[in-house]
Amino acid sequence: MKKFILIAMVMMLPVITISACNTIKGMGQDIQSGATTVQNAMR
Repeated sequence: MKKFILIAMVMMLPVITISACNTIKGMGQDIQSGATTVQNAMR
């Protein structure tokens, strides 16, 4: 049973990593969009 759990966790690691990268990328885009909006409002 422990071996099964270990294998399942190893198989899920790439999926979790990819999801995290997409989330961070999306957060960066949101921050950039907000900064652009503020910059345009300051003009």
